[in-house]
Amino acid sequence: AHESGSVVIKEEFMDMDNSSENTLIIIKPDGVKRRLIGEIIKRFEQKGLELISIKHMVPSIALIDQHYSHLKPSVFEKVKVYMQDL
Repeated sequence: AHESGSVVIKEEFMDMDNSSENTLIIIKPDGVKRRLIGEIIKRFEQKGLELISIKHMVPSIALIDQHYSHLKPSVFEKVKVYMQDL
């Protein structure tokens, strides 16, 4: 059985003045199903980002609202269903 849901990754990198910046990366259900997690992480690491944490999860409606509510209502509803794809 293939795993589904999304993978949430927090990455951190230092910019030129040595201050750190956090980046939230969400690998959507199709990327998880296609087993692309390692390749995606590798690309960020090759850019100099440092992996801080990783979590495999089905995102809550609250998390989806926080990151995708800027979309048109009709698209937003489809994204909610898609991001919780089991």
